[in-house]
This record gives sequence, structure tokens and C-alpha cells, in this order.
Amino acid sequence: MRLSRTLPVVCCAGLLPTLAGCVVHVDSGGFSARKESRFTVEGHPIIDLTTFDGAIEVQAWDEPDVLVRVESRASSRALLEAIDVAMTQDGSRIAVTVTAETREGWHFDGGGTGRSARVVASVPVDSEIRLRSGDGSVHVERVRGRIDARTDDGRIVMREVAGDITADSGDGSVQMEDVDGRCTVSTRDGSVLVSGRLVGDLTARSGDGSVTVRASAGSTVTGAWEIDTADGGVVLSLPDALDARLDVLTSDGRITLNGYPDLAVEREGDGRRLQAMLGAGAGTVRVRTGDGSITLKRAHVPEPPAPPAPPSPPTAP
Repeated sequence: MRLSRTLPVVCCAGLLPTLAGCVVHVDSGGFSARKESRFTVEGHPIIDLTTFDGAIEVQAWDEPDVLVRVESRASSRALLEAIDVAMTQDGSRIAVTVTAETREGWHFDGGGTGRSARVVASVPVDSEIRLRSGDGSVHVERVRGRIDARTDDGRIVMREVAGDITADSGDGSVQMEDVDGRCTVSTRDGSVLVSGRLVGDLTARSGDGSVTVRASAGSTVTGAWEIDTADGGVVLSLPDALDARLDVLTSDGRITLNGYPDLAVEREGDGRRLQAMLGAGAGTVRVRTGDGSITLKRAHVPEPPAPPAPPSPPTAP
């Protein structure tokens, strides 16, 4: 039988007048606490969310306020009591920081042992957000503004985001879909996917994993695109109208072209190289892989011309 009961608040710090509630629950799965606060903001909010261990989830909503919920969990009450949740506001700036304190001689490295804290936020569409997790995934949807998301160990997923976007994982895949803006995306170990209208500079990098970039119509290369992986394949899909200088190199692999019949690939050692001009040239698209193949695709490949119609049979005299 599953037992549950509500205990007095034991782990909440920095209570605000807008605090919705903070309670601790105990059940057969361990100890958990929830703290929630709603912040009234005028104008453009700047939001900083940090947790020592746990997922961070941010989604835009139609309200002008910022709503943040922290869900802490631990294997013992003592570990739960050592989790500190601080929520502060200074004008349009909101900071939520979750830390795991060291108590009674205990020492926990980043990430802790047997405890975590998940941070969930609903924010206005036009927001500036900074996200940090010591060990956990990061998920962002429908936010338009400056976005800076980093995790030491975990996956990063963003969908329908716009602006100046940075995503970095120490160990985990990074997936960016329907983006609109300037992107800096990297992971030390895992795959990278970036798709959408890419404007200005682009960095898409993996220390060990595949990299896929799908640039939609309206993308521009005004500076430089750096796409590379130390070990893995690269797929680059470009729109029809793009001005760029291509510099594509694989140290050990092949270069495959789809929709670019006029471009030439040259052998270079054990690998292949392609250097070419698209349109007026503009910025540079630099693609590198230490060990893997590269596929360059045209987003829209024209249909081949229809074969000529067979001759009509001669008419009878």
C-alpha cells in the first residue's frame, strides 16, 4: 500500500510575498518538495534559472507574468533539507537558484547523491533566459529573445525559438528545431541537429557525434558558419537561394552531393575536399569532420526534365 502525508515546510528559503506554496511530501518513493512563485514583470523579463542537478523546462505562454515551479526530490529527509531554493526579483530580473548544501561533514560534488531539483517555468514569449544545470536535460519552447542554455550532462532540446541562441552540453545531444536567428550549438559527446532560418553566424559542433544542419529559405551567411565534428558524419542541407563560399573537408571519408551537379570534389590524402562559390559568395560555410562522410544537399532538387514524347505513328495513306 502506498502511504503519503504532508509535513511542515522544511526546505524553502527566500520566501516572497507572491509565493504560491511550498510543501513537503513523503511516500514510498522518497521525500519531495514543491515551491512555486509568480512574478509580476513590466516590460522585457530577464530570467536566470540554475539547478545543481535536475531538468530545466521553459515554455512561453500568453501571460505577462513569470511562473516558476521547483520540484525537489531526495532519498532521505536530511538530503531534502539540504536543498536550498532561492527566488529573487529585482525589477525585470528574476533569479531562481537551487543548490545542495553541505551539512554535518557531508560533501557532495556537483550533481549530489540521491537528490535533484527540477525547474519548470512559464514565461512571456519575448524573454531573455539563462539556464544552467549541473546534471540534467534542458527543454525550451516558443521563446523569442536571447537564450543561453548549458548543462554539464544532459540533452538540450529547443523548438520554435528565435533570437541569439546558445546551447552547450558537456555530454548529451543537442536538438534545435524551427529556430530563427543566430545559433551557437555544441556538445562534447553526442549528436547535433539544427534546423530553421539561420541568420548571421552559426556554430554547430560535436566532439564525438554526427552533425546535421538544415537551413530553410531565408537563411543568410553574413559572417561564418562553422560546422564540424571530430568523429562522425555531417549532413548539410541548403536552400536554393544562398550566397556563400563553401569550404568542405573530411580527413577520412567521402563527400556526397545531392542537387549540386556542377560542383567538383577533389581527393585530399585519405579524405575529400570541396571548395566552391554559391551565388555571390558572401560569408564562408566551413565544414569539417575528422572521421566520417559529408553529405551536401539542396533543399529543393529540381525535377529532371520529362523524356521526349515518342514519335507519332505514320498516318495511313
